Amino acid sequence: NLISSSISDEFKFSSDNFIGGGCRNSISSYYSNDSNTIVGGNSNSISAYTVSNAFIGGGRSNCVGGYSSIIVGGFLNEICENKPYSFIGGGRINIVNGSYSSIVGGSCHNITGNCSFIGGGCKNKASDNISSIVGGIYNTSSGGGFIGGGCNNHAAGNYSIIVGGISNTASSSCSFIGGGSLNSTIGSTKDFIGGGFCNIICTFSDYYSCNNTIVGGSCNIISSSLSDYYKYSAHNFIGGGHSNSISVYYDNTYNFIGGGGCNSISAYDVGNAFIGGGLRNCVGGYNSTI
Repeated sequence: NLISSSISDEFKFSSDNFIGGGCRNSISSYYSNDSNTIVGGNSNSISAYTVSNAFIGGGRSNCVGGYSSIIVGGFLNEICENKPYSFIGGGRINIVNGSYSSIVGGSCHNITGNCSFIGGGCKNKASDNISSIVGGIYNTSSGGGFIGGGCNNHAAGNYSIIVGGISNTASSSCSFIGGGSLNSTIGSTKDFIGGGFCNIICTFSDYYSCNNTIVGGSCNIISSSLSDYYKYSAHNFIGGGHSNSISVYYDNTYNFIGGGGCNSISAYDVGNAFIGGGLRNCVGGYNSTI
């Protein structure tokens, strides 16, 4: 075990460091280190240009480089240099490269944002500030997004939420996907997909495109084709069913499809259209009902 510093300077500090036991543990810095602790374990290190109040409880080959950062145990976990107040509870091959961020456990997780969180699972990544993943595998959260669990989900929109499921993507801001698989929100804001399979909300507008909803079902779509500052695509609703669509070239607002199969509300622009259900019904006029 080793406690050391590399430079001789009257303003350098190396004091109150502690290694309780174990084998090949080290506390070292180029300039200053003080009040660092390694309780035990094997080949653990607290190392940075300057570091203080860092802690490693045990485990093997763990490394802390940030002020007041903690690794409780595990194997090959790392808190990178100059990333203060971060935490790894355990697990293996987890990396925190952000300040005020935490990995509780699991394996092969990676945090590159500040104030981010991964609870457990395997190979999850929080790649921006204030991003969270509770568990699951191969999930990615960025832009302050949240993922509860599941597999291969991507919360890419600012403050978007995916509760679970498989291969869901929430890339519009403040959007929500409850579960299911291969569901996507793209382009607008505050959209909702409850679950189901391969449902898509894909609308684009810099001005007013929001609050579209697909509750469930499969292969349902709400879309608009034109990106324009003055285009509206908002408050459209599909309850469920299969292959239902609300799609326009320019504006669509307050359109409703309850369920059924292969029903469509489609026109250059359309609003307040209604299809209750059934099969292969089509509405193209304002305030029209089937």
